[in-house]
Amino acid sequence: MDRANIVSTLEKVFAKVFRRPVPLRDAMTAADVEGWDSMTNIRLLDAVEREFGITLSVTEVMSLASVGSLIDTIHAKKPN
Repeated sequence: MDRANIVSTLEKVFAKVFRRPVPLRDAMTAADVEGWDSMTNIRLLDAVEREFGITLSVTEVMSLASVGSLIDTIHAKKPN
């Protein structure tokens, strides 16, 4: 799965979780999105795992510093 497809799919996941469009940027963090708190983060990561058919380890989750790092992690798990 290429990066552009991941971003497109991820924008749909964010829109479902936040109930509004959220234009993604690599440098975006939770601090940049109104309503992105710890509970929303859990719902978001669950939705990401379900949508992409992946499992994120605790270590991977803890290392996510931005949306860009989430995209890179998904890409590493879904290279084709």
